[in-house]
Amino acid sequence: MSLNVSSKIEGTLFNIATEKRKTNGPVMEGQFQITGENGKINGAAWTKEANPKPGDKGPPTRFLSLQIEISRDLKYYGAIFATKEKKSDNSPDYYGTLNLTREKNGPELRIAGWKRVGKETGVPFISIVIEPPKPKEGQAAQQQRDPFEHQASDLPI
Repeated sequence: MSLNVSSKIEGTLFNIATEKRKTNGPVMEGQFQITGENGKINGAAWTKEANPKPGDKGPPTRFLSLQIEISRDLKYYGAIFATKEKKSDNSPDYYGTLNLTREKNGPELRIAGWKRVGKETGVPFISIVIEPPKPKEGQAAQQQRDPFEHQASDLPI
């Protein structure tokens, strides 16, 4: 089991009670499901701060550093930021990206998260959806092009 640029993952993150947190440990944890795969995978999030870029004013930006653990040896990392201005009530409360490689500018999946409260328990949590990024305007027109439109030299045989 692994992730790729077309993977879709859904899950939840719950707060870890302050008295149960370990030094430098996660502040949230939960489980995720990869669409089309059996079994759940674990996820955890740590609170981090990013210093403003040179020339920017204001306090450091707080965010959640996300880890999705497929296995002990296969982990994916991302960042989740609070939405500054929601476009509508249905807009995500959090947004970010999950890196599919350890390379800078490597392929990423988009993260969206919504604050929720358990109906029966009253426990707050974040509902997370991780999916391929939406194509940018210029890319959308290019992707709608005839898939068979290519040069003979593009063929492998």
